[in-house]
This record gives sequence, structure tokens and C-alpha cells, in this order.
Amino acid sequence: MPLLSTFGAASARSFGGIGAAASSLSIGDLFSTDIWTGDGSSSKSISNGLNLSGEGGLVWIKSRSSGKHLWFDTVRGTGKYIQSNSSASQVNASNTLSSFNSDGFTIGANADVNSNGTNYVAWSFRKAPGFFDVVQYTGTSGSQTVSHNLGVVPGMIIIRNYGISENWAVYHSGTGNTKVGLLNSANQFGTQNWWNNTSPTTTTFTVNSDRAVNDAGANHIAYLFGAANSDTYYNIGMKFGTTYNYNVMNSTGVTPQWVMIKHHDSSDNWYIADSVRGVFPDGQGNDKFLNANETNAEDSDDKIDFTDGSSTKGFRHRKFNGNGIYMAINAES
Repeated sequence: MPLLSTFGAASARSFGGIGAAASSLSIGDLFSTDIWTGDGSSSKSISNGLNLSGEGGLVWIKSRSSGKHLWFDTVRGTGKYIQSNSSASQVNASNTLSSFNSDGFTIGANADVNSNGTNYVAWSFRKAPGFFDVVQYTGTSGSQTVSHNLGVVPGMIIIRNYGISENWAVYHSGTGNTKVGLLNSANQFGTQNWWNNTSPTTTTFTVNSDRAVNDAGANHIAYLFGAANSDTYYNIGMKFGTTYNYNVMNSTGVTPQWVMIKHHDSSDNWYIADSVRGVFPDGQGNDKFLNANETNAEDSDDKIDFTDGSSTKGFRHRKFNGNGIYMAINAES
């Protein structure tokens, strides 16, 4: 598995307590960060060990130079992407992601995924109880309760009305059921009734009548992530603080391999770091990051640590200042 860790090679890890279907699955069965250099070929397979064709899931691809954030999922099908950096409707492009496989996925020659000499990253999420689910539903004229198969209360839900130009809606457990974030925007979370002031449960989530989440007759896709503050796959939460250096945002006893962070009460990008592209120990390098809401090229700064100390395992943002939310995916150990 390509889950390279700053602190050493990953090993298999199994978890219980989240349903029989997932009790024997490790992080490496469910999530992967993959990097490659494009060669412009008509068919290039990315093998990461994830059974996407059999179980379903999401593949999120980004050029590490300037380019779109492309989201492909097994519900909408191959060759169809939406962009987290944009409110644009779904794009059909058959030479992008051409197949979901039993051990990863295959891409074509489209420059957004396989331009000769260009470096790319993909984050893949396999569907499984306790980890990730993808749900498609048709909007109604009022509030609606939508069923899901996550099996736990989601820590984060991302929804897109993908047939029209529209914002991406984000529910986060840290900000609650009266606040909404926009994944395609740096804007702060705003007070809205998009979740019908109703928190999600282990089997459902609720949306109100706004067209971003429940446009009558329109197709919506929802991505549901993990359980808040879980010690299995995710830690999803928020941090209140005003200091810069060594602001400890997460101390779970598990070192993460991937994080997405945003200020929720001020304008700021959706910042993503992972251990494959590079998160270096304290003061020893420029950590690589991309912003989910921008097409900008990968940047680097001595900004984040994935901590692996004997007393504190988690992550800390060296330059974070203010009130933030995060989603962190645990590394294997």
C-alpha cells in the first residue's frame, strides 16, 4: 500500500466495534494517497489495493501544478467529474477516470489526469461502515430525510447538486446543524437552515429546501465521512485557539496520514496535507499542501507536524491562528 509515513512504513491495522462488515478492515483497505507522473497514455492503471469496483467509493484527483480538483465516484459512474474548486455542473469526459477496479482505478489521456510529465495526486475513499459512504438522492420541494449506510453518526457530510452551477455544502459535527460551509469557497461557515436544524444519525441525514442540498427534481450526491472523534479511522473535530506556534489541534493517540483544515469563523482556504506528498518533522522541511477550493499549484511551507511522540500523537499546525475545524484520517500503525 502507498501509505508512506514520515515516521516509518505502515502495517496492517484492524478495528472492531463499527459493524461486522468493517471489523476486519484496516485503514489501508479503505483509504489511499497515490502520486504519479503523467505519460499521456490512453490507459494508465493506479493500483492501491482498494476494491472500488466491488465496494464503491470516491477518487479525488488533483494536478500538483495548477489544475482542477476532480471528484469521481462509483454512484455517478466513470468519466463524470465535479470540481471542489468550482460551482460548475458535472462534466462528462470519457478519457479521464475510465474504470474503477478491484485494486484501484484506471485513467485515460486527458490532461487533467495524465498530461505527459505532470505530477498528480489522488485520494481514494472506499465505501465501508464506519468509514465512508456515497449516497445519491433526488431533491424535493421541502425538507427531506435521506438514508445512508455509514452505520455511525457522520463527522462530516459534503453535498453537491451536480446538474447545475451550485455551491458545495459542508456539514461538520464541530459547527453543528445550524452552520454550513462551502467547499468551493474560502468563506467562513454561515448560519443557514440547510440541515433543517437536525443533526444526522447513524442511518439518516436531513436537508431543507435550499437548492444546494434539496433542489426539487434535481440529482444530489452526498459524501459521508467517518465518526467524529473516533479512534478507529478518523478524528473529526474543531479547535479553539489564538496562538500560532505548536497549536495542538488533535491529540488522539494516533498519528494521521491526511488532514483537511479550515478556519470556520473567518475567510480561509480548505488546506490539505498528507504524508505521501510530504509532511516533515518539526522544522525539518517545507510541508506540501493543496487547497480544496482552489486550482493553485501545490505550495510548501513549514506549517504542520504529524506528531508521533511518546506522550502526544496527532497533529499540530505551526501557523494556525483562530478557530478551526478539521478532518484527519489516521495512519496505520
